[in-house]
Amino acid sequence: MLQRRSETQRVQLSETVIDLAKRSAAIGLKHNLKDNQRRALSGWLRALAKVGKGTGKYAPHWVEQAREQLPEAMGAVPIWIMPIHRVIENFDPRRSELFDVVIVDESSQCDLLSVGVLALGRKCIVVGDDKQTSPAAVGIDRSGVMQLQDIYLSDVPQKALLTVDESLYGIAERAFPNVIMLREHFRCVTDIIQFSNRYYDHRILPLRERTRDGIGAVLRAIPVPNGACTGASSSRVNRPEAEALVDQVVRCASQPAYDGASFGVVTLQSGPQSRVIENMLVERLGLDEFQRRQLRVGNPSAFQGDERDVVFVSVVADDHGYAATRSGDKQRVNVAASTCP
Repeated sequence: MLQRRSETQRVQLSETVIDLAKRSAAIGLKHNLKDNQRRALSGWLRALAKVGKGTGKYAPHWVEQAREQLPEAMGAVPIWIMPIHRVIENFDPRRSELFDVVIVDESSQCDLLSVGVLALGRKCIVVGDDKQTSPAAVGIDRSGVMQLQDIYLSDVPQKALLTVDESLYGIAERAFPNVIMLREHFRCVTDIIQFSNRYYDHRILPLRERTRDGIGAVLRAIPVPNGACTGASSSRVNRPEAEALVDQVVRCASQPAYDGASFGVVTLQSGPQSRVIENMLVERLGLDEFQRRQLRVGNPSAFQGDERDVVFVSVVADDHGYAATRSGDKQRVNVAASTCP
């Protein structure tokens, strides 16, 4: 009981701090915003709204109009938070004033084309994890990439390493002399993060206490004796495993110990397994319960940077699969394990 009250108060405190920060930022912006900055910011937002999905006939025109407003609008907001593609669309280092600091989060998922965002800052902080999922080069003609390297990067050191499956984190790790490892881990309880700790030479220090009692072991393996895959490698489905996993999700959803808990399902292999499980869950739980549980079903990349209270992992592979010892396999397992706090 005391443990649950402590967790509730921790969440309330976190929400209060966030709300206070939002209100303080709004007040500060109101006091400091000049008329010309306000007009530029409003013009930028309106032009961006007209861009829409970027597929319209006049989308390039409105992109250009938005960029025209940015140099003056930048001073209106002290901190800009955007996904990479929005940064590339809106900021041009040849025209925009440089930021004092550019921080790139989840950089291990950012591909080679995101390197340009580093040119927007006087200083850059690249945050990432090479033990988590990185860009894939599925269907990419590597010979074409090599030709482009020879044509456009002839005088760039280590040009051969600048490939489409290279992450911004990997590039930054080679470019900068020191890497700071954040060892204190507050996200996952000890039992879970110790599973992933093997990928970090057991240097991570877990600092989160268990907050939900009555659910049994934190890590639980459920064998599926009749599990078997069907379909080609790109369309592989393990239906018996999917059915067993959905049974387990439904069983947990009906137990009081899981009241209020959010659920996630991670499939370790690409293909239609996620879609099969999601359809079964909607049918068994109903759409209302599916949404109430904030249920997400997808591969590890879909969960990187996200979390759920309870995570169910679908291995998909059967006895006839491969050993799954490649770097990408380890990354997927690590993300799947650390998605649950």
